[in-house]
Amino acid sequence: MRRLHALIIALAVVGLTLSGPAGADPAEQAVSSIIEKWSAGFTRLDADALASLYSRNALFFGSTPPLYKGKEGVAAYFNALPRWKSPTVQFTDLVTTPIGSDVINVAGTASFVVSENAPPVSFRLTWVIIREDGDWKIASHHVSPKTAPAPK
Repeated sequence: MRRLHALIIALAVVGLTLSGPAGADPAEQAVSSIIEKWSAGFTRLDADALASLYSRNALFFGSTPPLYKGKEGVAAYFNALPRWKSPTVQFTDLVTTPIGSDVINVAGTASFVVSENAPPVSFRLTWVIIREDGDWKIASHHVSPKTAPAPK
């Protein structure tokens, strides 16, 4: 009887470990994982690591006017950025909305620091994240300045 009781407890612990923290939202977990990897890739200016987070059919509007398409386009965008010394990004005000079991809509703010002497530059951000080949990937990326540019 003790062995059966121990086995039941062990299986319960394994089940809790595999399912993650109680009450954790799977969509928020997926978004959190992408943000963690995205932030690390941006800090290293690693275009390949960043592009790996995007769908093979991604549409990407970054801080420059052209529309970039697919992983290759995303990599081209990040490879064209200046080689800042120690860039960082912070994501805030995130809203995560699952749209079915394989699509997540995300909106929030991304604030970038690219120089010790410059203030953060903040952008409104929207992502559509899809499940592609069993992994969560960014299918649509759009940023726009959070504040209007100063008149010239």
